[in-house]
Amino acid sequence: IKGSLYEGAVHGVACIYSTLIKQPRRIVNDLIHITDWLPTLYAASGGDVSDLTMIDGLNQWPTIS
Repeated sequence: IKGSLYEGAVHGVACIYSTLIKQPRRIVNDLIHITDWLPTLYAASGGDVSDLTMIDGLNQWPTIS
């Protein structure tokens, strides 16, 4: 159960800077899993995420930018 003593997860903080971010200086409270970083950074650098196969992560760039 999220937010309880028995959650079994670790929460962390991230800070991102890019001139590509459309809404700078804001706080995003959405959950992003560590497996999401690879497809997200790949998409932000101009890559086609559909080229990445056999990964569990999702592109979170629309959420971040």
